[in-house]
Amino acid sequence: MIAALWWLPDWPFWSRIATFPYDESTMAIEWYEPLEPVPGRFDSPLPTAGAASLGFDPVRLTRAAEWADQKNSSAFLVLRRGQIALERYWRSGSRDRATVSQSLAKTLIALLIGTAIERGEIGSLDDPIGRYVAEWRDTTKGSVTLAQLLRMSSGLENDDSRNSPFSAIANMHLGSDLLPTILAIERDREPGMDWEYNNFNSQLVGLALERATGQRYADLLSQRIWQPVGARDAVLWLDRDGGNAKVYGGLLATARDWARIGELVRHRGAVDGQTVVGSNWFDELERPSPHRATYGLHIWLHAADTDHGTPAFVYLDGKSKQRVFVIRDHELVIVRTGENARGWSEAEIVGLVVGALRN
Repeated sequence: MIAALWWLPDWPFWSRIATFPYDESTMAIEWYEPLEPVPGRFDSPLPTAGAASLGFDPVRLTRAAEWADQKNSSAFLVLRRGQIALERYWRSGSRDRATVSQSLAKTLIALLIGTAIERGEIGSLDDPIGRYVAEWRDTTKGSVTLAQLLRMSSGLENDDSRNSPFSAIANMHLGSDLLPTILAIERDREPGMDWEYNNFNSQLVGLALERATGQRYADLLSQRIWQPVGARDAVLWLDRDGGNAKVYGGLLATARDWARIGELVRHRGAVDGQTVVGSNWFDELERPSPHRATYGLHIWLHAADTDHGTPAFVYLDGKSKQRVFVIRDHELVIVRTGENARGWSEAEIVGLVVGALRN
């Protein structure tokens, strides 16, 4: 059982649990503090073109936006060939307002691991995490590989009860020092034998990345991804001032900048012809997990769906239906942010956008 650390006098934890914006956890960005800057390098806005000039039937594309509006969205963007064909905001959303990424941020971890392997800072995906996290070096859980963590097949305990203030996930999310919580996680079954979505896996990979590179996560993200894609400044939620970044889901960024990440994925790691993440890494990134055909390395995979007229695509997935869809066959990126949406369907929204194409 994960060590119970909740009894410690962590007053920020109890303050956060009492005030957490449960119904607006994505949009209530003023609540999240402290924050660490992730400097971008914004030179120019994303280009915008008329929907018709990008091959869409504007009326049918508007229907896709109406569907997104009905699903409690705050932002909905459709890009084709790197140009914005449609951009809509509702509720408190706007072009310049950030939202909380939730697990969209997990894919960024996988991209950064790719850069670390390319630079020789990490040997390979088969490296045991104990090689980088000294506290686990001589333990059985230290033998869990980076690949198993990224593919959600680590065999690590997953105390993920969001309804209890005494769970490990509550402590990691709201406590003032998440490191003891994640280091106390035990291995409760053989790694690589099954698939289980586990936020602790992602936080552990982020820790290994920081230890391997000797840099803070915010600096790595800024230098290797955020600046190269030309994004605006973003921020990361920390457990305390100068503490640990919540890399599994605590990035605050705009929908337009998530569209830039979608374009990076669409171009298999290139921006304006310049390599940011090696293209070969995307073969590994999008290789299905042996135990979950719809999951790669912290990215989701969707097969073609003839019922909804959708081709195969990949997507970034965050709680409350934060989405960045990448449909390479049609040179499309679709971004949706907002709060939870009943009746949401990946195939339906992608099908509505693809169905609006004339050519």
